[in-house]
Amino acid sequence: MSSETRSIEEMLDMAQKLLEGARLPKSSEYPHLDLYMDQVTTYLEQQLGGLSRHPGDDKILTKTMINNYAKAGLLNPPVRKKYSADHLLQLVFIYMMKNFLTINDVQKILDPVKEVCFTEEQRTGRAPKKGGGRYLCQETIS
Repeated sequence: MSSETRSIEEMLDMAQKLLEGARLPKSSEYPHLDLYMDQVTTYLEQQLGGLSRHPGDDKILTKTMINNYAKAGLLNPPVRKKYSADHLLQLVFIYMMKNFLTINDVQKILDPVKEVCFTEEQRTGRAPKKGGGRYLCQETIS
């Protein structure tokens, strides 16, 4: 079956099978402070390193990969070069799903989630308005 003919339900079933037994950080375990790129790559390497097909040989997510995901609209852009816990959560989803889906399929799954979980400001990388700094996905997933 080609990736174009897969339904979202089939893709989500595949994701669930992949994630069964995987130890992923809970949303409450993500840093509560925004991180710079080097901190993001270090954090994700620590959290996801055991899930790599070749532990120690491959980088989990590189700076280039993360920048490309943001440019392509797969990942919300950073706010003032900083990444929130929700960015980390998006990156974990991307990392897990890209093991068995095309990037286009990952985008098809994440776009509706981003519409529900993020404000327009957050989807475009603008700083949230005063008093609105909490991202919606943290509340929904916790």
